Amino acid sequence: RPGELSGGECQRVAVARARMNNPRVLICDEPTGNLDGEAAMSLQQLLERLARDEGTTLVVATHNLDFAKAMDRIIHLHEGHVEERNKG
Repeated sequence: RPGELSGGECQRVAVARARMNNPRVLICDEPTGNLDGEAAMSLQQLLERLARDEGTTLVVATHNLDFAKAMDRIIHLHEGHVEERNKG
């Protein structure tokens, strides 16, 4: 039942629902925000696999710098200004 799912399970269900029609772009707002470290890493790996294996473009809004560094490109929003960042 939905009320019995863990946070990580809920997030994976949300990703599955978002993918039902095989979108070319998947927009994720804090996908790992409320997850413990293990569940966050599992979801991150799932999203990375989608991008790599299925060619899905990911647009991820996150405060998780480790997650951001795993992406191909980082665009940082700071005090209302958009800045492209190096991954380093």
